[in-house]
Amino acid sequence: MRSRGRKRRQPKLSRRCLDLRGNEPGCIRIHAFRSVRDGRLFYIHSKWKDEEAFENHAQLPHTMRFQKRMETLIDHGFEVNRTERIG
Repeated sequence: MRSRGRKRRQPKLSRRCLDLRGNEPGCIRIHAFRSVRDGRLFYIHSKWKDEEAFENHAQLPHTMRFQKRMETLIDHGFEVNRTERIG
């Protein structure tokens, strides 16, 4: 997830997101990162046991609430990018 928006509210929301999701079944790890060049830009990176665990996570009420809340804070479309490690 990539987000750019109001700087002050993002850390609080990121911590809440990490607290909630880090305890979900299938969540191996989750971390939040902030850009050193643009403090309004941050990323949340998570690793899941498998595709099913991620899909279950995506449908949970707190995940959907987090996305809706973030959409009110950013100045572009909400982005979720599925990636795989290549190196």
